[in-house]
Amino acid sequence: MALYTYKPHFYKKSTKEIEIFDENHKRIGSMQRYYKNKWMRVVDHFIDEYEVNLKAFYADGDSLINVVDITPFTKIIGGEWKIERADGENNRISDKTKIKTHIRYELQYKEKNYLFTKDIGDRTMRLRDESNTLHAEITYDNMLPPMTITVKNHSEEIDVWTIVCVYYLYSLRT
Repeated sequence: MALYTYKPHFYKKSTKEIEIFDENHKRIGSMQRYYKNKWMRVVDHFIDEYEVNLKAFYADGDSLINVVDITPFTKIIGGEWKIERADGENNRISDKTKIKTHIRYELQYKEKNYLFTKDIGDRTMRLRDESNTLHAEITYDNMLPPMTITVKNHSEEIDVWTIVCVYYLYSLRT
């Protein structure tokens, strides 16, 4: 089991990089939110979290993942994102939440489906596959900033950058 941590920014609209550390406090990479253009940044201030795009980087600064919002303008509830990896692989994330107290994000990753779930009053988001096998747990230490997010990756089937990006996406949209 691998353990990773990061500290998100207090301001959700911040485009500064967030560093990701392993259990030895060694920097393994980073991620950051970005806007496609200045117009989308302005729209995002009026329509909260209208479009959320993320990038993840290796420790040396090379781009690894680009998460692009592909939600249609007509869709009011939920959202969809395309994960473009540097190696050319494409995956997809869909917000399947029906009730805000029971968060559900579906990840289509390497021809398999995974489900991120979080229930009301629970500080832990869990990543499970179709056979209900637990792959990762994401928790936070306190509700007030500065908040530390801890990712326990039980299997290396899904890389930590993908898990961190999905959780950060969730935290930006709530």
